[in-house]
Amino acid sequence: MKNKCFTMIIFGLSGSGKTTLAEKIHEKLNVNNLSVEVLDADVYRAHLSPNASYSENDRNQFRKKLFFVSSLLNKHSISTIIPMISSDSSTRKFARKEISNLHEIYLSTPIEACIRRDPKGLYKKVRGKFKENIVGIDIPFKKPDNPDLTLNTDNHSVKESVEIIMNFLDKKQEI
Repeated sequence: MKNKCFTMIIFGLSGSGKTTLAEKIHEKLNVNNLSVEVLDADVYRAHLSPNASYSENDRNQFRKKLFFVSSLLNKHSISTIIPMISSDSSTRKFARKEISNLHEIYLSTPIEACIRRDPKGLYKKVRGKFKENIVGIDIPFKKPDNPDLTLNTDNHSVKESVEIIMNFLDKKQEI
């Protein structure tokens, strides 16, 4: 297998399967001795932007920090996978400028499926009025304009979804 360095951003609503797929892809790539790091937005936000609000500006500033970390890792031959809720087009353009070998994977999973899954309990909290600023509910979800791959995880199992993404990487000669 080739060790070509890349960054994969997996966009989608909360509950669409971003982190699950990122972790499974990470496992598959590590089995093949590829250097890959998952930059989970939920984990890194606590370290890179602990005092940030959930305003669109603060979210985009945090995303830019993640893209910067990703580009640094890429420079040291470490590929990255970033599972995150979609950002606006200007932030995606920034990522394209900052990261030389970027792949955008969009999980077009319907919100009804995400609400059914609700792994973090976010949608349940909204129904109970405990939390605001939930993307897809009271903040519009901004779909990527031109993703490299679109996948509906409501129509595919985790295993099938991972295989689709691995085939995509193989066709791009990343693995």
